[in-house]
Amino acid sequence: MDVLWDMAEKARINVFGTSAAFITACMNSGLEPGKKYKLTNLKTIGSTGSPLSPEGFRWVYEKVKDDLL
Repeated sequence: MDVLWDMAEKARINVFGTSAAFITACMNSGLEPGKKYKLTNLKTIGSTGSPLSPEGFRWVYEKVKDDLL
C-alpha cells in the first residue's frame, strides 16, 4: 500500500483519487503517510466507490494531512 503514497510524493500530485476500501486498508494497517512522505503538494483526496466511514475521514485528516480540501 505504501507504493501509492510513495508515488504521490515523487509525482508531487495535488489530487489523489482512491477508494474508501484503500483508505480503510491503510488505516487498518497502521500506515501514517503524513509522517513517512512529503505530501506538501497534496490538496485533496477523492474517495470513490463505497461510502467512506467517519473513522476513514478522521484517519485521512490525522494521518495523511490535516489541511486537505
